[in-house]
Amino acid sequence: MHSPFRQHTIIIKWSNPIRWDRVAKFDSDWNGGWYYITRNIYRNGQCYVTPIYIGKASGKISKRILNHTYRDSEKPFLREYGEFEIRFGRVVSPLNYRTSYHYNRLLLTVESALITEIYPKCNCSQTQRYTPWYKLVIKNTGKHDRIPDTITTESQAAHHLYLPSWWDGTIV
Repeated sequence: MHSPFRQHTIIIKWSNPIRWDRVAKFDSDWNGGWYYITRNIYRNGQCYVTPIYIGKASGKISKRILNHTYRDSEKPFLREYGEFEIRFGRVVSPLNYRTSYHYNRLLLTVESALITEIYPKCNCSQTQRYTPWYKLVIKNTGKHDRIPDTITTESQAAHHLYLPSWWDGTIV
């Protein structure tokens, strides 16, 4: 595992936006990563986009999205008005990220960083539970909407002690 004290760079590629009603038909499903839900409201010929929700999935991302529809019917974003779009994000570099990092902790660190940057309407409370498992420079490529090109978790979590309780001091 990588040391949580060294800074690491990962590159995430974001998909084109997919309409909510087409997620079940998404044929290029990504196994593991993040999803970013936005809401579009059209008024007076203008499209107003609001970040609604950012989440993570360790398995098929579209399956996790569908869980929101069927199992989490009380999720607040499902009560929002407008046309929903979803972008999927996955790590494209380094290629060996699943073996180099504790995968779930990597997912949590990036999810917390994305939420801290975007403050989506329906899960911004997670910023109070920021999970800084790794020091990361996160470079976003593809159709990432309001997600910045580069996010540095160290600057976001500067007020947190950067020593995860699981780390035993071993550097591999």
